[in-house]
Amino acid sequence: RPGTPASGLDEVAQVMRQIHLPVQATTRDYPRLGSEIQFRIDRALSRCNEVPGEDVKNAERRADASDLGRVAVMAAHLARSADPAREVLLHGDALPKNLLEDQKRGGLAAIDPRPCIGDREFDIATFAVTAEPGAGVEEKIATLCDRLGADPQRALKYALVIAATEVPLAGRKNSGPHHDFMRRHIQLADSRQARARELA
Repeated sequence: RPGTPASGLDEVAQVMRQIHLPVQATTRDYPRLGSEIQFRIDRALSRCNEVPGEDVKNAERRADASDLGRVAVMAAHLARSADPAREVLLHGDALPKNLLEDQKRGGLAAIDPRPCIGDREFDIATFAVTAEPGAGVEEKIATLCDRLGADPQRALKYALVIAATEVPLAGRKNSGPHHDFMRRHIQLADSRQARARELA
């Protein structure tokens, strides 16, 4: 089994390019990306609804659940707006620990996939959010989207969904970078919506 998690963005882009095959008759039976995202949201909500502890943790769980409700709406919109002509086979769980340096053959080897069909931006966002969590997410997305001909704005929306689902799973103590990224982008979205209402 290869060992070292991926870090170089050029290598990550190369292995994603190999994974992201066009949808063909042989791959049409894979689940849709929307199902994978719903699984992640349901899993995170389940964590929020676990037996509560002290009051502060109750408040944190309620806040996490509220954020998940908002990103669930965003995820549904992303699923509806996907262009079937651009959909590809996805790794589905493109964490750095699942994209490993192949010491025998060189390059990277992809392991432990959750294959599904959807936007390549989802795999890009998954790696960007979970590689050194919270560090340069936007920059990693911009670089990978440039290498792979993907839409950075769409990838950022997926990154928000992924970060929101990671917060309850990691626990607030270990999820600071995900939480900070999520709150920053939710606030930006709120500001844009408020500005749009002012101009309407």
